[in-house]
Amino acid sequence: MTSKISKLLKSVFLPILLGLILFGLMVGLNALIPSNIGWLLNKLDPAQHFLGWDFFRNSPWTLPLGLNPSFGLNISSAIVYSDSIPLFAIPFKVFASFLPSPFQYFGLWVLVCFVLQAWVCWKLIDLTLGKIAQENPALHFFATGLLFLCPSFLWRINTPAGMHASLLAHFFILASLYLLLSNETKNRYRYWLLLLCGSLLTHFYLFVIVGLLWSADYLDRFQSQFAQRKLKCFFEITCALLLVVALSWLVGYFSIRASLNSERGYGFFAMNVLGLIDPNGWSYVLPNLSPKNDWGEGFSFLGLGIILLLLSCMPKLWSFRNQLLAFLRKHHVLIALMCLFILIAITHRIHLGGQLIILSIPERVINVLNNLRSAARLMWPVHYLIVLGALTLIGKAYPKKWSTIFFALFFFIQLGDTSKAWLVNRAQINENFSQELASPKLKSQFWQDAAHFYQNIIVVPAMNLPPHWEQFAALAARFHLGTNSIHAARIDQHKERVSNLNLERVLNSGNFSKDSLYILQNNVVISALGNLGGNNLLAKVNGFIVLAPNWVSCHFCQALPPADILTKSQFLELNGRPFTFSEKNSRAPYYLRSGWALPEEWGVWSNGKKAVLNLLIPSATSKSLTLHYKAFVNPITHPQLDFDIFINEKWFQKYRISQFEDNLLKLDLNKAMHSEKYLSIEFRVSNPVKPAVLGYNNADHRDLGIGLTTAVFE
Repeated sequence: MTSKISKLLKSVFLPILLGLILFGLMVGLNALIPSNIGWLLNKLDPAQHFLGWDFFRNSPWTLPLGLNPSFGLNISSAIVYSDSIPLFAIPFKVFASFLPSPFQYFGLWVLVCFVLQAWVCWKLIDLTLGKIAQENPALHFFATGLLFLCPSFLWRINTPAGMHASLLAHFFILASLYLLLSNETKNRYRYWLLLLCGSLLTHFYLFVIVGLLWSADYLDRFQSQFAQRKLKCFFEITCALLLVVALSWLVGYFSIRASLNSERGYGFFAMNVLGLIDPNGWSYVLPNLSPKNDWGEGFSFLGLGIILLLLSCMPKLWSFRNQLLAFLRKHHVLIALMCLFILIAITHRIHLGGQLIILSIPERVINVLNNLRSAARLMWPVHYLIVLGALTLIGKAYPKKWSTIFFALFFFIQLGDTSKAWLVNRAQINENFSQELASPKLKSQFWQDAAHFYQNIIVVPAMNLPPHWEQFAALAARFHLGTNSIHAARIDQHKERVSNLNLERVLNSGNFSKDSLYILQNNVVISALGNLGGNNLLAKVNGFIVLAPNWVSCHFCQALPPADILTKSQFLELNGRPFTFSEKNSRAPYYLRSGWALPEEWGVWSNGKKAVLNLLIPSATSKSLTLHYKAFVNPITHPQLDFDIFINEKWFQKYRISQFEDNLLKLDLNKAMHSEKYLSIEFRVSNPVKPAVLGYNNADHRDLGIGLTTAVFE
């Protein structure tokens, strides 16, 4: 009995101790304080995760349970798309009324991940080394530590965009590998269901990896026996799929038609071919083999300790060739899956150090793989299998004493060498401590008054990740308002288009919702001014343009300084005085309604087939508007530019231009144009062209057409 208790204590206490020690070293204890949100709000992704949870906890219960309607309003989705870990978010919401505000569980989640990572690593070493590990706790401990210290896992503690808490749950992958490699059949199916459901409630990528490993386990185990057990196999697979679909619906995966930014589709986050030995800033000893990537998603470094471990295996590989071949035969589907993972992780954009080779693959394949845009993450199970194989080989090939020395030495080398990065991460996580939710850029009293006067904060135009989104989301969360100022992992572009059409109608009609504060981008200011109305306020507060409906009726709201208030007179260009559309003119961005590139020193190019210009007519005496412009043409490869002009949504004239610059366009202003609230000039370019196509600049893929330089009312 005593030996059983001792064995139990060792198998539970030692891995938990290891997880706690490494958590204290690499993360620190401040993250465990529920009211400490400073370390979450100072980076892009943790702010998304926390604010998604904070809106969710204060929203009424819905069905599906995971919907998060206040976080996004018309473009809202669910808790899964803010990566707020539904596995914790939904249970904690049950007790939301008893929790302090603010409250975060992400530090606790990371601690759980560290402890479970250590425990499952311990179980894997126990599985592969058996008595060798059971009879030598030191060997067991250090082997577990080496398997634990995966830099791809540790990198998630503090990426360039902040902590990816949900993706620290690598214990799901390790537990899946344990089931794959073990011979136990009792409750095996239930364990797989638990892993499938748990990973689904944590992060989609973890679920994909676990699901594919589950499939490999089925194929490796049952393909030879399928004829005898086909009914049972069919029943188990069907039940698992139905459970996954039901659970996906319940937590909100189907709340949007997920869409991707094509610029960050498959291939954008690729693994470098040299990734396993490229430290990318995670080693004092080894040099970086590729340019540092600010995104870092392709990071897959093994670590100096693991590389030395693998080198120590080489002399023993030949003597263990039979065991290795037996393993390959038994798990050939798993090995084939790992090879597929490697190919998908490298992608068709093959990075070899600093070199890039792009392979042509069918667009249909790209569209499917776009669902796994962060393809390099598929290397995680490959990494763990490589390390586990090396640990097993050394543990069995060398005497226990030497194996223990190797494991201890390589563990401390791995821990020490990677500290170049994780010490910096730890310092950043612990440098900010905040007791309250705050929006540091919103310093004016106006924001406090507006938060008590309105029920929603609406950014125009609606989009995923608008500039300074976290400022308005944090303000809305603090005062329990709704907002469309969000950052989501996936956005429904159909919802976004519909929302912007509705906002366009609101701006054009002046029927602003009295319960909403509007945050405007520069390009819609002219439209807003034209439809402002007497009781409404348009102002620039702390650098942000706000439209506050019915603000005059707010009796408790403090008056703004006159210098903050925006009026039509500030955007009226004088008759006879030319004005430019270059970056030197601070008013130019207000006139460029849509379809324009960024202003340059000389002016601005249209970008695409449609570009709209909004201008206020200076006075009733203005008779014409003359535009000076360039046309992006080339006498040989692109000899002419065709475009139509619409004025206030009515067709005006068709043009065909073959001259690059010094083009003039004169518009006579009639009575109908003067009667409009503002002048809307729309260019519809039939044949815009990319500079890269014409050989001017291979990096410039804008669709250029009209290049406005100056204008003058006369």
